[in-house]
Amino acid sequence: MSEMVNYTHNLRRRTGEKRRFLVRVVIFLFCTFLGFFCAYKTTVHVTQTMAVHVTQTKAAQTQRTETPQTQRTVAAQTQTTAPQAEKTEALQTNQPTSEVDTSSATARFDTSATTQFSTSAQLNSANAILIDRDSWAVLFDRHGTEKMYPASMTKILTAVVAIEHISDLETMIVLNETIFQPIYNADAVTAGFLPGESVRAVDLLYGLLLPSGAECAVGLAEYVAGSEGLFVGMMNEKAREIGMTDSHFTNATGLHDENHYSTAMDMATLLHYALANDMFYSIITSPRYAVPSTDRHSDGITFHSTFFSRITSPAFDGGSILGGKTGFTNEAGQCLASFAEKQGKNYILVTAGAAGNNQTQTLHIDDAFAIYSAIR
Repeated sequence: MSEMVNYTHNLRRRTGEKRRFLVRVVIFLFCTFLGFFCAYKTTVHVTQTMAVHVTQTKAAQTQRTETPQTQRTVAAQTQTTAPQAEKTEALQTNQPTSEVDTSSATARFDTSATTQFSTSAQLNSANAILIDRDSWAVLFDRHGTEKMYPASMTKILTAVVAIEHISDLETMIVLNETIFQPIYNADAVTAGFLPGESVRAVDLLYGLLLPSGAECAVGLAEYVAGSEGLFVGMMNEKAREIGMTDSHFTNATGLHDENHYSTAMDMATLLHYALANDMFYSIITSPRYAVPSTDRHSDGITFHSTFFSRITSPAFDGGSILGGKTGFTNEAGQCLASFAEKQGKNYILVTAGAAGNNQTQTLHIDDAFAIYSAIR
């Protein structure tokens, strides 16, 4: 009997020990799992915190190491005059679609406007840009923002600066004798005035824009600024003021110089600005002009526009070219900055780089008629 009691007691004791062992095992495993879990969460948090710290540190270093030149560049890119901002917006909204030789031309349309442009003409000009003058929508663009030489289209800017700085255009200006020899040496076109001749400012402006007289350009420049060099500084300042961001001028005549350049877009911007001046508009739309008697020309001089004198009629299908300023040097080719009206809408067109003989060909003018006629 006592053995049975002992057996039962020992059995209960061993069973209790097993239960306590299993409980310890379960508690150990639970604690181990909980420890690993806490360690994992701590590692993840530390890693994320370090990553954020590294990112913030790099950003701070980048901001500190940005040079003043970079800051100025970014600021310059975000600042622009109103005409230039309008041009940029137009270029971004227009989509290339044209039948023109697309290997060398890109046509752009303002999809929000009713005006359309389409032509299959093979143009002669390396650079061309057609703009709706009212909305500043770019209708056609062939390398319109690429560097080119403006030749005598430069005289548009010369005229603008002179008009804005001569309060009385009846003022008499003496053309210094020193003006002429450099002009003769460069074989530049003259309006026909002579060394030492006394001429009204308004007559010099007509001689500047119609027959493209180089002596008129330099005479006006010297009167306004004291020298052509100082006047050129005023030209460049005016160019920047009106949004000609890709242009630089070294003379008042347009004679070739590697550092005397512009773009078709900039010249269109210039013409758009100039046409707002009543005197400029009156001159550029005149086919001819008679200078009254001077101390060297008792019968006066009659000027003929280099644009109007080379066409039979300014009319084209549905419209008319109202005026234009031609230009030519061997390096620039034949150039033309013109404006036209068609079915109640106004347009500006600048072409440059037509490789023609300026004595026998009118490739720049032919391109103008082709492009204006293609407006629908």
